[in-house]
Amino acid sequence: MAGQDDLFTTFDMTTGKKGKYFASHKYGVDHITSTHHSGNVLHSSTHQTETAPTATEREKSETALQDNAVRYHSAHDNKYLKYFKGHTDKVCSISMSPIDSSFLTGSFDQTVLMWDLRTDKAMGKLKNMDGHCITAWDSTGTIFAVGTPRKQVISLYASNAFDKKPFAWATIDDPGLDRPGQKRPPIYMSSLQFSNNGKYLLVGCVTNVHYVLEAFTLQIVARLEGHQPLGFVTKGVTRSGAEVSWTPDSSYVLSGSGDGKICIWDLQPKGGQQDLVPPQQTPELGPRRAANTLSTLNVMNHNKEGGESSRVVKFNPRFAMFAAAGVDAALWLPRKEPPPGENEDAETN
Repeated sequence: MAGQDDLFTTFDMTTGKKGKYFASHKYGVDHITSTHHSGNVLHSSTHQTETAPTATEREKSETALQDNAVRYHSAHDNKYLKYFKGHTDKVCSISMSPIDSSFLTGSFDQTVLMWDLRTDKAMGKLKNMDGHCITAWDSTGTIFAVGTPRKQVISLYASNAFDKKPFAWATIDDPGLDRPGQKRPPIYMSSLQFSNNGKYLLVGCVTNVHYVLEAFTLQIVARLEGHQPLGFVTKGVTRSGAEVSWTPDSSYVLSGSGDGKICIWDLQPKGGQQDLVPPQQTPELGPRRAANTLSTLNVMNHNKEGGESSRVVKFNPRFAMFAAAGVDAALWLPRKEPPPGENEDAETN
């Protein structure tokens, strides 16, 4: 877990106890990402040196490459194993492949790079993306998504054809945002995350709506409302990219909220349907119809028992628990329901 104090800390997920902490005061730490090696993580930097005012000069600047390198850290002996230099502006997304040692990075330099932990040279590059990029792998590791928040566009690529054009792409078009006499507001994507069943793509936003898309058609199948917008750190710079999370069974979505609450939505299809489906769009039905809006199934942290804020939410892939963090960090466990007839307020062990 990383903080704005330039420290990142480990926790024991079985006991909830804080473990070691490590410092990165020179470069800062952001977008911390686990690898397949226990105790080893990737992270980006938060401290950039303004040494090159133009894009051309930044590209040639060794300082810019060093400032914006992705760092590979070993908690076992508290040292950096590699520095992945290639971006010339702040890295805003790191995505580890679920099947091997490759990973993706997106940056404000309008590029996406593909790397392998075994070498510090990029294996591939997507450039001229017309804005900063966020990335996500699907559960098979064969497909990845790239989002361009500035254009509200999501593109799908085959990992074995990184240098080819995307095989699918779509602009996030939400008629549900339309208001009479007003211009439709932008969406401001901050994160992408495929469901483990491979059917859906969760689009986290810094506004008051998150979206669930079909994974291959990229059509909206659900709008998630009920949380308070998390907003930006500074104008035009999105939050951590971890504000929303699937549960491992792909049935629920959790989200942080600007008021400190934790919101949960039920994504299980209703009415005998096998999958969530987008609204039917035909000329006979008139104007484009918005996808179904889901209200929260449950809201937690009403009394701030888990801290004052909930800007990061992540469900554990192995245990029935999740972490939420902002100024404070908390680990949440399911509540054990008392047997029928017993006092529901009684403490359970």
